[in-house]
Amino acid sequence: MAIYFGSLVLSGLVYNLLRAGPWWAQIFYLPVLLGAHFYGVLGGVTSGVVAGLSAGLISVLNASAPANVGYLSLAIQLFFFIGFGWGSGLLVTLRELQLGKRLEEYRALADAHIEIYDANQLSTERLQEKNAELDRRMNQFTAVYGLTDLIGATMQVDSILAPVLDTAGRILPCDARVLHFLDEDSRQLVAREARGPKKGWQTGDRQPLDRGIAGWVARNGQGVLCADVGTDTRFKPTAEEGQFRSFVSVPIVIESRVAGVLSLGRVDDHRFTNDDLSLLSHLASQAAFAVHRAQLYQKLEELAITDGLTGLFNRRHFQEALEHECQRAQRYGTNLSLLMIDLDFFKKFNDANGHPAGDRLLQQIARIISENTRNVDVTARYGGEEFVIILPDSDAAASMVVAKRILAAVASRIFEGQESQPGGRVTLSVGLAAYPEHTPDSDQLLEMADQALYQAKKRGRNRIVAAVPPDETPLRRSGATEGVGST
Repeated sequence: MAIYFGSLVLSGLVYNLLRAGPWWAQIFYLPVLLGAHFYGVLGGVTSGVVAGLSAGLISVLNASAPANVGYLSLAIQLFFFIGFGWGSGLLVTLRELQLGKRLEEYRALADAHIEIYDANQLSTERLQEKNAELDRRMNQFTAVYGLTDLIGATMQVDSILAPVLDTAGRILPCDARVLHFLDEDSRQLVAREARGPKKGWQTGDRQPLDRGIAGWVARNGQGVLCADVGTDTRFKPTAEEGQFRSFVSVPIVIESRVAGVLSLGRVDDHRFTNDDLSLLSHLASQAAFAVHRAQLYQKLEELAITDGLTGLFNRRHFQEALEHECQRAQRYGTNLSLLMIDLDFFKKFNDANGHPAGDRLLQQIARIISENTRNVDVTARYGGEEFVIILPDSDAAASMVVAKRILAAVASRIFEGQESQPGGRVTLSVGLAAYPEHTPDSDQLLEMADQALYQAKKRGRNRIVAAVPPDETPLRRSGATEGVGST
């Protein structure tokens, strides 16, 4: 509007200075301005021509003597109107171009702002997704490394397995999970623990190392991600593994040796990823550390109660076991027997054959004793060449059968260096005591068995002597004797 108003004033001044026409003709500038405003240069020029002609025609009609009206004045007036219309239209056009350019700039700026907003919105969403993924991963790793605290005080391997599988199912949702341990003797994987609604494994199930995905992992010591069990040609899955769509399996490595395999399976289309494989490998490392520590602890316990030469229990453990079994027999009124065994003329054997040969003989005798006793029996090396056997829930007659079986096994065996022994044979002397047959006090069993052993050695060795009750008549106090000969 300021431009239009200025143009109108300037044109009026020039029009009056040049006396291009009567003053009232200036009113025709208004339609010229309107024409230029709405139609630009063409509208301004056209409006200027019409306004100029109209103003000139009115001047002629209003003149007292039309012939006196100057044609030059009319031409100048027409020129002014046309020039004013052209100039106004040009200004309008330039203004519109400027406004259009600014409008395009504003539109471009608005589009840029929209793009920035969309980018920021997308970045925000992606950031939120990344944060959610990061939180999920942090929770997973926290659970993995929290397993150490969970099983840190556990020194039994069997007590570690369930927390490991529970943690695996918590950090990686799955339909089944199983923990196999490697049986070194048979070179087979043994299922120790399984979890999940789709588990096909039972505790104790065995799997050869040349079969299945878990077998491949155990052989190669590498984790495996099987996105599609049905189409993966690298493996021949077992029946249990074949029921899953996706399967992930990692080794449990202890001291650079595969000790077991941890496996998870899914039946739906939500497949395991490489991140899941990495996470499960971390869990397997924690499990391996805990299992190894428990195994070391158990070995230390075994060393503390085991005789290093023979592998039997040592004297300290025997005394603890005897006290426990005596209390149990008295509490429940059950039978309890004790055999004390001595290797005859062992010093002579050592002198003739050397201590290494003597150690080998002790190991062989210990193996014979173990082979001829039950799992519930406690066999121990009492000291030197003496052995003891605790037989729970066994009376004197049953214990006598065990003692005879051991003596017969020794008599039938040929031992290195036995020719140096009297009679050319290795023999044993056995003392037997039973509760409550020989004593009403189970705490006296050891003393009575020792006395019976003394009688067996005194009567010629290579025999079994059973203790007699303290109240037996002098005629019977010699004790029952069983043997395979004397030397």
